[in-house]
Amino acid sequence: MIIADYKAVYEELRRHYRVESMKLLRSQEKRKFLQYFFKDRPKIMAWNQSFDLIHFSFFGIKIALSDHFKEKITELYYKIILPVKVYIPEILNYSWRWKSISMEDYNLVVYLADFIQKYENLVTNHKFNDKDFLMLQQSFVRFLYHESYASKMISAFTRAVKELFLNLQKDNSKAMAQIEELQEFFSYRYVGFSLFQAILAYNMVYYRRFLEFKDLVAPYTGHILQKDIYLCSYEVFNTMMNYLKNKYTELENWQKKLSEHLWIRSISKMDSPEDMKILEEFYASLGHDFQEDKGDAFLVMLLIAEGLANSIEEIHFNSWHLLSTEEEEKTMKISTTKDIDPIIKEIFEDLELAKARYSTVMPIKISLGTYNSWENPELFLNEKHQHFFYQKFQKIFSSFHTIAMCYRDILANKDKQAFTFLRFMVLSPQRYHGKAVYQVYEYFLKLIMKLCRYFKEENLSRGIRSAAKIEKIIQEIETDIDSLRDSNHIIDKGLEENQDVSENETDPEESVKA
Repeated sequence: MIIADYKAVYEELRRHYRVESMKLLRSQEKRKFLQYFFKDRPKIMAWNQSFDLIHFSFFGIKIALSDHFKEKITELYYKIILPVKVYIPEILNYSWRWKSISMEDYNLVVYLADFIQKYENLVTNHKFNDKDFLMLQQSFVRFLYHESYASKMISAFTRAVKELFLNLQKDNSKAMAQIEELQEFFSYRYVGFSLFQAILAYNMVYYRRFLEFKDLVAPYTGHILQKDIYLCSYEVFNTMMNYLKNKYTELENWQKKLSEHLWIRSISKMDSPEDMKILEEFYASLGHDFQEDKGDAFLVMLLIAEGLANSIEEIHFNSWHLLSTEEEEKTMKISTTKDIDPIIKEIFEDLELAKARYSTVMPIKISLGTYNSWENPELFLNEKHQHFFYQKFQKIFSSFHTIAMCYRDILANKDKQAFTFLRFMVLSPQRYHGKAVYQVYEYFLKLIMKLCRYFKEENLSRGIRSAAKIEKIIQEIETDIDSLRDSNHIIDKGLEENQDVSENETDPEESVKA
């Protein structure tokens, strides 16, 4: 089996969304000796009295970093940086899944991780290395290139650490105190020795000129923070891609479920006079007057359920007189399924119990208007006989709902050879004369679903309520997917190509069998 490999996608993303390197430090020129000696040296000496980072030769003719320069930088690392380093790996591995962490947040933590790594390289090297220091300086200045960058990074890191401790269900007070020190570390307001002074000392020695930190940082000319893709490692990216692949599968499954519930909501709708007309006409076909009986909801349910059960029995047990597409008359049953037989039998048994109870103990009447004004009628029924009828009719209409689902399956297969009889036209029973057999099924499917909606059958009501919940779930999944995709759809294309490879790969065992 081919293992998913997204290396090419990873590299394409890095190429396509590469942020051009920008000059973060101003160009400086070394002072000529006389300028240095008479103009800058006194200022540098005065500044150095507070930090003791620079060594001056006799009369200050020569200038160099002090012997304890690296030692002081190292102390700062172990005091402030090392304590927060421990949180970085977990955040970089998992925070891209956390809703509280945006892509920009994640990348800011990546920049922090880069800074920490460069700092570690400097302090763990036995000797002070100019190259290591310059790389550390570049990484540090990145957070100072714009006045908001450092605060954004600290905010992002704080949110990530809080989420991390929340997931671990541990107290984060110690971590928050450590981050507070880190915030000071990146602040111009930092009291005492900091990396600001170390960088100033290094540059004053190198250029032999007095500098303030603002003299070092180049003017802001545009953002340097990556906002288009996650700057994660390839290992994390591979995990991300498989996560995204699963999310697409999950989305497809939920969309199928939503389609089902939306179909139920659509076919069962009872919000127009035309919808109500279907119910009233069926009631009239049973020999009853809907307007006259609607004051008694349970009587209407009983008469409709009985009439519907008789109609379904006729469909499944009686022979019909049909005309084929070849104009050949046939007498045959229009139903070949046996799955519905026990359901019909159970409906008639429940109806007999309901009719017997209604004829002996009539419940207190409830109008259909009142019944339909209740979202959950059971909560408003106070009399025990009302509860009996409600539960009994819930069971009966639940059985009708099951039959409707069977009709839907039959109609979904009406073009297949096994269901060619659905293309027959009805000659009798007379009330269906001239209709195609499938139209009879369509009529009863729609009628049953509308009746179940009207009488608040629990399964259908639950399905309709589920549609709103599923829509919310789909929206959340789509938001999750969108947070990982790129604007040029390189990730989506990579997933599609990988899917094509997976679908076209050959099972070695099948090759042997062939």
